[in-house]
This record gives sequence, structure tokens and C-alpha cells, in this order.
Amino acid sequence: MSGRKIMIVEDEMLVQLHLERTMRSMGHVVTATSMTSTEAIKAAEIETPDLVLIDVNLPGARDGISTARELKERFGCAIVFATAHADEQTLERSQSVGGCGYLIKPFTSPELRAAVNRALALKDSEPEAPPWKRTEERIEVPAFEKRPFGAGTRMLFYSHDTFGMGHLQRSLKLIGAAMELHPDISVLLVTGSPVVHRYELLAGADYVKLPAVQKVGSSDYASRSLLMSGPGVRNLRTNLLLRVVQDYDPNVLFVDHSPAGMQGEMVPALEWLTERTQCRRVLGLRDVTDDAANVRVLWKEQGIYELLQRHYDDVVVFGNSEIYDPVREYQLPYSIRNSVSYLGFVCEQRVSIPEPAPSSKPRVAVSIGGGDGAISTIFAYLEMLKHHSDSLNVHSEILTGPLVSDEDMQEVLARAEGLPVVVHKFMPSTSEFFAHADLVVATAGYNTVTQILQYAKRAVLIPRVLYRREQLVRARRLEELGLVGCLHPMDISPARLAEALTRALEDTNEPLTEARSRGSLPLDGAQRFAEHCGEFMIDVAAEDDTALA
Repeated sequence: MSGRKIMIVEDEMLVQLHLERTMRSMGHVVTATSMTSTEAIKAAEIETPDLVLIDVNLPGARDGISTARELKERFGCAIVFATAHADEQTLERSQSVGGCGYLIKPFTSPELRAAVNRALALKDSEPEAPPWKRTEERIEVPAFEKRPFGAGTRMLFYSHDTFGMGHLQRSLKLIGAAMELHPDISVLLVTGSPVVHRYELLAGADYVKLPAVQKVGSSDYASRSLLMSGPGVRNLRTNLLLRVVQDYDPNVLFVDHSPAGMQGEMVPALEWLTERTQCRRVLGLRDVTDDAANVRVLWKEQGIYELLQRHYDDVVVFGNSEIYDPVREYQLPYSIRNSVSYLGFVCEQRVSIPEPAPSSKPRVAVSIGGGDGAISTIFAYLEMLKHHSDSLNVHSEILTGPLVSDEDMQEVLARAEGLPVVVHKFMPSTSEFFAHADLVVATAGYNTVTQILQYAKRAVLIPRVLYRREQLVRARRLEELGLVGCLHPMDISPARLAEALTRALEDTNEPLTEARSRGSLPLDGAQRFAEHCGEFMIDVAAEDDTALA
């Protein structure tokens, strides 16, 4: 890898000289040394470097991370950050640039050499820019004609699914509703979910499985199964997505939750569709993504606002603006607000639930799920039953979820011995579980909450707060509206749980039952999504006979 072009962006002269000397000793050519963002961009326009060594803190309005993102996007440079700042927020922001190395000052020459070699090797492993990036080779866009959404329409659903099953389940509900109302469409689901094979798709639908990843930080992911680095598996998923989009050539693209995909993996496919086709591009947002201030900062840094304006025709929100309005909270640009539709919560198709067996005690359904400190909450609940069962006098059922380890499950069963409680590890459906309960105690994820809104009488939510505040925002907003109770997970104790349960059970009202009877909880999001799609006029290449009825 000798003889590569290196640019150094560093405002400390001694560090700059050290970097320059080391690069030349490795046989590389230092094309420019800059101290500010403006100087770096101008230097790259004159001679494009293969790699940029850049400090995070630069003088002026733009820092090194913002500058590095522009250098990478415009010129395809590999990036290595060199900085004295190693706080979590800085690391997360630098990782969002993608394909970069990170050096903490003071660093040694061997560490510098290794970081540069890794970054250049990663750059060399990236595929050649696809045709849609080579403007000089751009193929003429064919003529299109308008046809109604329906027979022959090809839809592509993207669901990144980095953890759990929430995104996948929501996408499957939307697909089912769309195909039930429009039985002659074709749907291809592209997902990273490791359990997609367990679900049966309708005739006319199929899926492409992306390599699975798992979340290891607020915005950092690692391969779940393959022996690959995080950037390596992201590049693999990005290339697969682009090829699937090119070959399937959808008339409608639906992207779930993440406008750019996991770490930007959807952007090349969006670029290709924008440049080459007339595909209708739809973004689906759940009610809450994260704390509004966090979303606004992150979306600004990652260029999401510009991406929304350039690449999406429609935004659909699966929630109710009177409960929480992401358009207002996240400050979506006014230029796209007219394309936003609020469709209501996406729930399962209403099933017939038998009446519960008579019980002399109130039933409490506890659905906490595995991971993120859930097991400690279950232990606290069991400890509460041990010391407060006489005063509460309830019958409890606990659903731990399949992610709980065998060791933790054995501990739960041991602690539950002799208490008025039944423990389940898995249930194919929780509809009856929630509907038969006088009180539900659960986390505040989107799918769990929509099922609680659909079936439960009362609820106390214990939101997860690891990585993001989405569940906390959702739970507290529903509490403000008087629909549920809310306990912060940091406040969980047997005494606090006993107080919350007592307060909820002594309330003679059933707030969720009453809200449903008033019609103030829109729970038909999947059906309204299918109807919304039916309003599309699809642009189809004039010679494309596959879109004919």
C-alpha cells in the first residue's frame, strides 16, 4: 500500500509534523497539510487524497467530524481521526462517518501506522463506484407512464432489524394489510432479522435476508454471526441492498423507521432510485424515535433532513399526532410536511378472544422481556409478591420472553416457588394474556404498547432506557394523558412496585377501555396504510409489461 496520497488536517504544528514524517517514512505522499475545514476542502478539490488524517477539534465553525463526512462523501477518502477526545458522544459521531480509524492522543508511531494500514485496506476492499455514481456514464432514463397502484405493482419493504422483532413484525402487518386489499401486487421484504424464516408470507411475497447484526452501542453495530468487522458487514449489507433494488426495480419502496438505513446502508440504493427510476419512495416513522433533542442533533449531523427532501416522496407516521407528533418534535422541513400522513397505530388484526375463567383475585400480566436489565425488574416483582402478597392479593403471570438465559430462567423459577405467580418463557400470542388481565405491567416498546392500547384495561409501563429514550418518552406521554402509569427503571424496588400496583388496581376506572370506547385511540394503522397505498399513481417504464394487470 505504498505511494498513496495522504492529506493531514491538524491545527497543532508538532502533531502535524509528526504525522507528515510518519506518512513519508511509510512511502506515502502527503498531498496537503491543513489547519481548518475550509483549507481541507479546497486542498481536496485540487488533489483528491486516498486517506485523510484529521483532528476532531478544528478552529472555525466546522469540526473535524463534519469535515470528514464531506470529504468522504464528495471524494471517497478513507478517514482516520486523531484526537485527544475519547468521550462516548465523540466516538459515536466519528463512527457515523463510516469506514474510519480512530487514534487517541498521545499515540505511538506503530499505532498510527496500523490505523492507516487498516483504513487503506478497508478502502481497497470497497467495490468500485457503481454506474449511478459515474455521471459521465449515466444511462438515459426511460420514458414512464402513470398507472394505478394495484395489479402488477412491485413493492419493496426495507426493515433493518438489528435487535428484537419489533420492526419485522410491524413490516409484516403492513405487508399483510396491503396484500389483502391489493391481492395482485408483488412484495419483496429485505430484512436483517435472524428469525424472518419463522414467518409465513402470503402468496406473492418473498424476502431477502441480509447478514444479521447486533447493537453494541447507541449507533454502533457488530456482525451477529459472520467473522467480519462491523464496517465489513455494513459494506456487505450495503452492496446487497443496492443490487436487490437494481434487480427488483420496485415501483414503491417502503423504508421502515430509519431514513438512511442502518449506518447509512440504504443511501446508495436511494441514490440509484432517485437518479434512475420513478419509484415512489415512502418512509414509515413510528410514533417516537428518541428524545426530540437527540433526534434533531443526530439528524442534522447525519444530513437526514437533506436526505428526506431529496429522496422521499411520502412520510407516513404510525401514531397519533395528538399523542405525540414527530413532525413537530423533530422539526421536519416545511418542504416535506405536506407529504406527511398520520395513519394511526399498527396493531395486529383483531382476533376473537374467549372470556376468561372466573377469578376471585385481580389478574396481573407482567411482560418485561429479556435483556437491558429486565431480569432485575422481574426479581424485584417477585420480591414484591413475597412481602406484599397479602395486601395486594393478586394472581400474577410473568412472561420473561425467549431472550432470557437458561440460567436466569432457573433463578426466576426458584424465586417464584410458593408465590401466587405463573411464569412463562414464550407465548405465540400475547393478545389473550393482555386482554384477560386486570392490570398489565410491561416495557414501553412500540409493539408492546400498541397491543396494550388494543386489549388492556390498565397498565403500568417500565420503559427501557439503554441506548435511547424512545420508550421513556412514549411511556411518559401516555402517562400525561392519563392512559397508563409509568415507573422509571432506575426507581424500581419491591416497595415502589407495590405502590404502583395498589394505586392502579384501586382506581375504579379502566382508562384504556374508556379511551377505546371513545374512539380516541386510532388502532387501524395497517389498514389505513393499505388504503393510502391505493391512492398512489405509479410511474412505470412504458415498455415494462410486468406491471400490467
